[in-house]
Amino acid sequence: MMNKNEITKLAEKARQGNKTAFEKLYKEFYPKLYYFVKQNVSAPDAAEDITAETFCSAMEHINELHSSESFVGWLYCIAYHKCMDYNKKTALDRKCLDDAAEFAALGEPLFLPDDYAVNEQAQRQRQSAQLRSVFPWH
Repeated sequence: MMNKNEITKLAEKARQGNKTAFEKLYKEFYPKLYYFVKQNVSAPDAAEDITAETFCSAMEHINELHSSESFVGWLYCIAYHKCMDYNKKTALDRKCLDDAAEFAALGEPLFLPDDYAVNEQAQRQRQSAQLRSVFPWH
């Protein structure tokens, strides 16, 4: 287990482009970060992907790290945001599937995004026609 001073030195080297330093940080923090992610996502099997994505983002944006001393907090912040994005996306996907199942159960037609665009245009045309019938000068 590395101490704070060792982590800071490695983070600084990684900021300077030293891939070996970043690899050491990866090996040190992967198990801890994986556990953190696993606790924060709704699907534990996604934790590995999110952890890997976190390290990829960290490596790509290491130059944006303001202080090497804050590497650990910065890394966990990236992971946390990725967890929240994942949870929002899966909740939205679940809602869409639930809505589709509900419409199917009711025998209602299921509209695709293109259908909504066409229906919005038709709705605007109907509203315009209604306005003209009530307000001829419109």
